Amino acid sequence: IQAVESAGELVAAPERLPGGALSPCSASLMSMDADPDKQWWYCLKHHEVEQGANEPVKDRLGPFATAEEASHALELVQRRNEEWDAQDDY
Repeated sequence: IQAVESAGELVAAPERLPGGALSPCSASLMSMDADPDKQWWYCLKHHEVEQGANEPVKDRLGPFATAEEASHALELVQRRNEEWDAQDDY
């Protein structure tokens, strides 16, 4: 585990996968400080961007800092899947 400085304290650095992507656990933990009701999510149930964690985790992607970022959630998922699939070829 690597350490980084944050607000004058040493904290564990987020775990990164090959290619630089955050591991799912690290990505989730990084956003736990923020209020989920003020963040943006892409709702898989309604197929639209929503502010606030209104749906169960299984039905949403995010969080995102802006509605614009959330609107590209499916593109981000597709790109990451392609990157991970390409890594499997090695």
